[in-house]
Amino acid sequence: MKRMPVWTKNLLRCVFFFGIFLVMLVTVSYILRPYSGGASRKNLCGFYAEEEDSLDVVFIGSSAVFTYWEPMEFWKKYGVTSYDFAVGTMPPQTVKYCLKEIQKTQDPELYVIDLRTFNAAEDGYYLEKEVMNMDHEVPLRNVTDNVKYSLNRFQMIADCVPDTYDKLSYYLDIVKYHTEWLRLKDKQSLLFGRNETHDSLKGFKLVNAVKPVEFKDYSEVDSKRELSERLEGILYDLLDYCREEDLQVLFLVNNYCQSKKHKEMYNYMEGIITDYGFGFLNTNDFYQEIGVDFSTDYYDKSHVNIYGADKYTEFVGEYLMDHYSFVSKAGEPEYASWDKDYEVWLQETKELKESIQAKIDAAEKETENP
Repeated sequence: MKRMPVWTKNLLRCVFFFGIFLVMLVTVSYILRPYSGGASRKNLCGFYAEEEDSLDVVFIGSSAVFTYWEPMEFWKKYGVTSYDFAVGTMPPQTVKYCLKEIQKTQDPELYVIDLRTFNAAEDGYYLEKEVMNMDHEVPLRNVTDNVKYSLNRFQMIADCVPDTYDKLSYYLDIVKYHTEWLRLKDKQSLLFGRNETHDSLKGFKLVNAVKPVEFKDYSEVDSKRELSERLEGILYDLLDYCREEDLQVLFLVNNYCQSKKHKEMYNYMEGIITDYGFGFLNTNDFYQEIGVDFSTDYYDKSHVNIYGADKYTEFVGEYLMDHYSFVSKAGEPEYASWDKDYEVWLQETKELKESIQAKIDAAEKETENP
């Protein structure tokens, strides 16, 4: 038997050890990525843990998704699976790449895209007003540092992160987090070694807060406000991709204390979106049908609490069932885990509602007895 040449053996050894090094590098990188209990990491890692081709609907966007849409309530009522692929202040230029990321493992009947990613994109980031949200490191890393290493991630960073930034620390985020070695001893961080971990809430975030808000009705406003050249280009690029991929997409605005300016922006985007043949829904135009109580259903002017989310999910869920076709998976053995997750959801939301109701009752007593 002919012996293997020495150079071939050496090459195979190099390939073998390089492969081990690469696996270790990626695993350690995932563990060192920051997890502070916020929604972004939990949500995206939870998405990767879902069974392939198991989701009927995927919502994509920012906190305007993960504090509003309740996948488990939609499941309980209709037997339809959904997930909140959402991070804090998602930059709109990353949405197309998030679609590509989802398509790797899922083929949902419907994608629902949060249009509030556009209206806040060019606002100053709340900690550093001189930098726009869409170009700030924190919103960008909320996406790039929570998706898995891949060519799609590489392209996202190349196209979406400003060239003036240190892109190496984005491509290889261990460069940024290499001093966080204590996370290798942290049980919570170790769960993210594959950048995936089960999320019973399917991307939803529970927020224990309530605050009365003032609402102005702009539903009758029909004037339009053009987007900036950059934002309009991002919107057209996204629509072109959705059309090329033959995706079924609903562009959605959830109910919040929108300004007249934002309403005019949505009116402008609606014309472009519907010309492409995609669905559009601004739920601010239906706040009465939703049954919003502005004294109890929000925790700030831009986000609902669990009471508001219940009403929003009820309304949007009926809209989805009326306008799109889904097959119920309720009772199917391969989806039994969704029923178990619903039990987790019930317990956690029960405790949350009791806490928020106590806050409401305390505020009412304080008003009665100043």
